[in-house]
Amino acid sequence: MNFVKVAFLNVGHGDSSVIIFPDGKTGAVIDTPKSEVTFRYLNEKGVNSLKWVIISHTHIDHAEGIIDLIKRFNSQCGTIETLYYNCDKIVTCENKNRYILLLRDICSLMEQNIVKNSGKPATILSTINSVEGTAMKILHPDHDDITKVLISPNRNNASVVIKVSFGKFSVLFTGDLSREGWKWLKSRNFDLKSDILKYPHHGGWFESIPELIDSVNPEYVILSYGETSENKYKLPAHKTTACLTERKIKTFSTKISHQEFMITTELIKHLCGSQSLEV
Repeated sequence: MNFVKVAFLNVGHGDSSVIIFPDGKTGAVIDTPKSEVTFRYLNEKGVNSLKWVIISHTHIDHAEGIIDLIKRFNSQCGTIETLYYNCDKIVTCENKNRYILLLRDICSLMEQNIVKNSGKPATILSTINSVEGTAMKILHPDHDDITKVLISPNRNNASVVIKVSFGKFSVLFTGDLSREGWKWLKSRNFDLKSDILKYPHHGGWFESIPELIDSVNPEYVILSYGETSENKYKLPAHKTTACLTERKIKTFSTKISHQEFMITTELIKHLCGSQSLEV
C-alpha cells in the first residue's frame, strides 16, 4: 500500500495512537493506558513489527499499559526496535517510586532483548529514523523544559510532542501539553502546521488554545476522551468545543469508537469512526 494509516484508539479516559507504515506490517505506538485495546488493534491490522513506542509522559492514562503492550506484542507478534520515554516530574514519593519502577521495567526489556535498542529519553535531540518516506520529528520537550518541570506543579508541560509527515500531509501529536509547555514549544519557532491535530489533554482548555489552533491550522482535530473524562474531569471543556465550532474544524472523538485516517501523498481520508462529538 502507498499510504500511512493513523488511528486514535477508544481507550476511555486516556490516549493511544497507532501509526501503520506503507508496508502494512510495520507500525508505531504513542501511549496506551489499556494494552489489550492497543494490542488487539495492532493484531487485527496485521502489524508484526513496531519501529518505535513512545511514552509521551508517565501519567497512568497514557503510560499504564505500555510495558504490558510491549511484552504481549513481543511474545505473540514480533519485534520492537526502540522505546522512547518521557522524563517528567519526580517530586513526591509516589511519583518517584512509580517512575523508578517504570525505568526498571524498561531496563528489563533491554536485558531480555525484547526491545532491540536502548530506551531513550524523548527530547528534541532524539532522532527517529524515517520509515518508507514517513518523516518523524520530536518537537518538544528539550532539556531546559525538563529542568523547568522539575520545579513545576504540572508535568503535562513536558509531554512529548511529535510531528509525523507523509508527502505534504502531517499529524501533530501533543500528549497532555499545557499552557507553559505550549509557550516553550512556540518559542522555538518550529513549523507546527499540520492537517490533523491530536488535541492536548483530552479537550482541556488554557488561554493560549486559540493561538495553538491557529498555529497548527488543522483540517481535523481529534479529542481523546471517555465517559470518565466527562463525568469526573469535565473534559472536553465547553470553551474547547466552542472554539473548534467557531473555527468550523472537523472534530472527532474517541469516546465511542476508534478514529482512523488514511494519508496518501495526495489526500487524507477519514476511514472509520463517527463524528461523535456534539458541538
